[in-house]
Amino acid sequence: MSGRLRVLLLLCCFCVFGVQAEEVIQAYDVRLQVEPNGEVLVTERIAVVAEGKAIVRGIFRDIPTRYGLGKGLLRNTPLTLISATRDGHPENVAQQALDHGIRLRLGSADTQLEPGPYLYELTYRMDAQLLHHARVDELYWNVTGNDWLLPIRAASVEVVLPEGAQIEAAHGYTGHSGSQAGDYEVLEQADNRLRMATNRPLDAHEGFTVAVAWQAGLVTRPAWWERLLRLLSDNLRHSLLMGAFAVLLGYYARQWWARGRGPARGVVIPLFELSRGISPVMAGYVWRRGLGGDSKGVRALSIMVTDLAIRGWLSLQRHAGGLQLTRTESATDDLREDERQVLNALIPQEGGSLVLGGGYEPRLAWALGDLRKSLAVIEQNNFNNHTGQWLCGAFLALSAGIALLLTSTSDAKAAQDALWLVLIAVVLAAAMIQFMSSSIGAAGVIMLFVLGTLAIAAGLAGGGVVLQCVALFAIVAVARKFLRAPTTAGRRLLDELEGYRDYLSLGEKDVLDRAGQVPVMSIALYERHLPYAMALGVEQQWTNRFTSELQKGTLEPVAVDYRPQGFTSLMISGEARPLAWNLDRVLMSASVPPEAPRSSDDFSSSGGSSGSSASRGGGSSGGGAGGGGGGGW
Repeated sequence: MSGRLRVLLLLCCFCVFGVQAEEVIQAYDVRLQVEPNGEVLVTERIAVVAEGKAIVRGIFRDIPTRYGLGKGLLRNTPLTLISATRDGHPENVAQQALDHGIRLRLGSADTQLEPGPYLYELTYRMDAQLLHHARVDELYWNVTGNDWLLPIRAASVEVVLPEGAQIEAAHGYTGHSGSQAGDYEVLEQADNRLRMATNRPLDAHEGFTVAVAWQAGLVTRPAWWERLLRLLSDNLRHSLLMGAFAVLLGYYARQWWARGRGPARGVVIPLFELSRGISPVMAGYVWRRGLGGDSKGVRALSIMVTDLAIRGWLSLQRHAGGLQLTRTESATDDLREDERQVLNALIPQEGGSLVLGGGYEPRLAWALGDLRKSLAVIEQNNFNNHTGQWLCGAFLALSAGIALLLTSTSDAKAAQDALWLVLIAVVLAAAMIQFMSSSIGAAGVIMLFVLGTLAIAAGLAGGGVVLQCVALFAIVAVARKFLRAPTTAGRRLLDELEGYRDYLSLGEKDVLDRAGQVPVMSIALYERHLPYAMALGVEQQWTNRFTSELQKGTLEPVAVDYRPQGFTSLMISGEARPLAWNLDRVLMSASVPPEAPRSSDDFSSSGGSSGSSASRGGGSSGGGAGGGGGGGW
């Protein structure tokens, strides 16, 4: 019995029993013709009954054109619409892009259908649908799709293979997606032709899938480079991502090699003094190549306070578990401009005092602000951030991120919204980094906003895409650090500091070995070099040398009894706590402000490949190419 006669008989049965009519697909007949170039010519004949409920103006057909290959990869299968008819007459077709395919809307918004039977016919061509195994080629095709909103009374498929084909295996599957039920029968099987039909009605969201295998060699297989190019073009976002990562990493690596390494290290000569004009704060900042873990600058302020106390501008005394700083008039040298600003912020008037250790002290925040301004000048004179080169890489990352987000979904508005959210998150993240140096609490609040913004963006564009954008901007952030390099003057200062640091960290045996070269230890010598030892991270070694000489009695008696302004007594007290520790502790506690009080339609599509041959029973309903679904409108 021919397919057309079968459809007519079903329609006649409907006419006889019209009183029981309901909106259904009476017959769903498909013809699949495999062409020698691997394309598949598809003809779908869909006989429906319209009752003005779901089917008012026509039907729509959703056809997947993108299939998952696993590991996040996709395969695109272009669809070319050839014709669409209703009852043999050309029908208006509107095409609508979906995330994983296309929707063909048959009918006109200006025309409503009269209740009754209608026969729609769609003809289209699809590419890249076959599975190529070692010795056979296979067509694994979802005949009806598993996302129809209407029940299907009967479905059939006719597969026409290239001339000379010999069917080696064939299998069908019916039911919901994943089902391996075999409610079908083989109507005809010849050398290159196969006809199957379901033997029970299919409910909504049930489908009919077929798999046919034949000997290899009749269909042209793409070369390996063609498959690679197709894989890259089908996964443009992944290709773009890999290219962006490669270009960005390569660019920054080249810039680091050319500029980020800075001038070569010079000859290091042991030094017992630094050149004039190099303050302890400057020495520490350049040696650490910044503030290091001292994001607020508290350690740098501690070094400056120590230096001012030794030079007689400040007096330090213990006070109720903390320290009292008193501005004195016994200094014998001049203040540098940066020191004057910090000292005026701490204690504006001579003879005034400041007690630290009892809680937050606003004057300390002012002093830290002035200190950071002076550090910015040191940064500019001794380091080059290569901002221009860094911004070029940031622009590359931004361009790639925009392209990734805009191609993440077919919903243009959702993609644009996700793009703006990611950009907002980047700005907030930059603000968070700035706040980390002054307020951990504020940085934490901003971080919550960053995470929330990224979560919303992930809901719009997909979590994977957002993570990829975050990874790109993370590379940019890391590159900022690696592109920073000392200037020529900064490199010379680093070499000088290294030689001077070697002297400050000498052990007792080294001092004996260099007797006659190393200056003799005294309290004055110890105090003069102590701020530099603190700045260079060797205050413990320097203090150990001093206390060792003191305990051995090698210092002159007048020097042993010397206690200038109570400063050295803090360093060598029985508690053996370095002044740096005391200052760091009280300055840190006084620089943290108190916290404020707290009050209580898309459709599914399956992969086109299978772990085992679907034509030998390894597939399921809803698997393979084709598929989709549809309904009335």
